Amino acid sequence: SIAEARTYDVTLLLDVDVPWVPDLVRYLPDDRRGFFLRCQAALETAGRRTQVLRGSFETRIQAAIEAVEAMLTMPRVP
Repeated sequence: SIAEARTYDVTLLLDVDVPWVPDLVRYLPDDRRGFFLRCQAALETAGRRTQVLRGSFETRIQAAIEAVEAMLTMPRVP
């Protein structure tokens, strides 16, 4: 599939531990945890390096910055 063919250095996966905010792209408000777990399982099955972001929005931003900085300092494996 197209998704399997793409490569990423890190995938940031947002947990569902913040209040639901409806918008035009969000769905499954009654199965947020289930959807999160399915996404997490699919990433693990695909062997993707994943960082789960949890907590307040400020905490998530800081964790995302730290995950990207850590990824940038890792030696690249061909």
